[in-house]
Amino acid sequence: MKVRIKWFLGFGALAIIGALSFVAFALTQTKSPVELADSGSVKGSVESLSGSGLAEVVRVREFIKTKNIYLTESEVNRLSMAFIDASRKHEVDLWLLLSVAASESHFRADAISRVGCIGIMQLKPSTARSLGVDPARLYDPIVNIDTGTRYLKQLIDKYDDIYLAVAAYNAGPSRVSTTIPQIRETKQYVARVSNKHNELIGTARPNARTAE
Repeated sequence: MKVRIKWFLGFGALAIIGALSFVAFALTQTKSPVELADSGSVKGSVESLSGSGLAEVVRVREFIKTKNIYLTESEVNRLSMAFIDASRKHEVDLWLLLSVAASESHFRADAISRVGCIGIMQLKPSTARSLGVDPARLYDPIVNIDTGTRYLKQLIDKYDDIYLAVAAYNAGPSRVSTTIPQIRETKQYVARVSNKHNELIGTARPNARTAE
């Protein structure tokens, strides 16, 4: 019992320290905001963080660290701020956004798919161009996250259904109509995102949609 209590207290202390380092990092960023493609900057202010709440900040950081253990604390802080800011700016559910990013690249900025998708949100160069972003800028994690969030928002607005939007994010809008298509990779992808999303929001998995 004493060992469990010590472990619990130790974990809690680490979480608090991590969150405090996140806030300290955010304060430094307010003096020199990172430019984004066509969409402003990462705010990272104390006011914006307080809106998320300390618990939310800790959950974002811990989720990113769990999915990519090779990231430094500074990199985790920078990515956390970028996801929180992009979520608010484009009105995309933060936990869905993180679930897509984790499923796409495990938060790796250097991940390149076999078909040329780039970075954390695994965007095609053609998709970036359609959103007015130079594909070369996708290697910047902040630009990549912002662009990917904008694209996901477009799909959510188009389908008015997050699971169809996620399917279209994977398979392409031309292959998704009113149900998830019978494409093995896409069905597995939607399941992965759904499982991660439920892991984050702590709810039961919704009923599966009927596939085409």
